[in-house]
Amino acid sequence: MEKQVLCNNIFQAINIENNGDEVPIFQIKRDGVFNPVMTFSNSNAITKVYISASGGSYYSAGNFGFGEDNPQYPLHLGSGAFCTEAGIWTNASDINYKKEIKNFDKSGLDIVNQLRSIT
Repeated sequence: MEKQVLCNNIFQAINIENNGDEVPIFQIKRDGVFNPVMTFSNSNAITKVYISASGGSYYSAGNFGFGEDNPQYPLHLGSGAFCTEAGIWTNASDINYKKEIKNFDKSGLDIVNQLRSIT
């Protein structure tokens, strides 16, 4: 059974266990003075998702995507960059991710030869 509570700048959904214990499973509240926070917890009251307007956000139940609605890695960005479980970063630099690709008017070597090195 669930109930909803709205008081003291807190909105929460509570799961009422068979033994009568109340376990918050969803909350919107303020941390400190103003920063809005939203949390989702499992049935053991362990926070699995924490999103804060002050920037401290995490998702601990699986992969997290920024601009990626189907993340395939623990951290997966909409640009195609990702971080594996081993902590290896891959920055997607692939023609499949590029936009507005145009051919050079000049030889690439001519452009490189115009570079001026400074030591």
